[in-house]
Amino acid sequence: MSVSVIPEIRPFSDLRIRQAEVLEKLSEGPVVLAQRGRAAAVLVELEVWNRLIERLEELEDALAVIEARQNPEPAVSLEEYIARRDEVVPVAA
Repeated sequence: MSVSVIPEIRPFSDLRIRQAEVLEKLSEGPVVLAQRGRAAAVLVELEVWNRLIERLEELEDALAVIEARQNPEPAVSLEEYIARRDEVVPVAA
């Protein structure tokens, strides 16, 4: 997944004053919210957020596999790994 669109930068006040317009811009890509001229937050569509989180989880799992192959003795059991992972990233309901 690549985000090649330069994000639109809007002041936080636009979110309060022009909420519908700012949210509509999300279909074009991320919107950076600025506070006192500095980037403070990024808004993305929920679908984009979910894809990013899913991809992050896949990459974390892939990294765990690579690390496990480099270390023949597992440091934690599968059950313990899953429990720890679910503490960091709660399972979606």
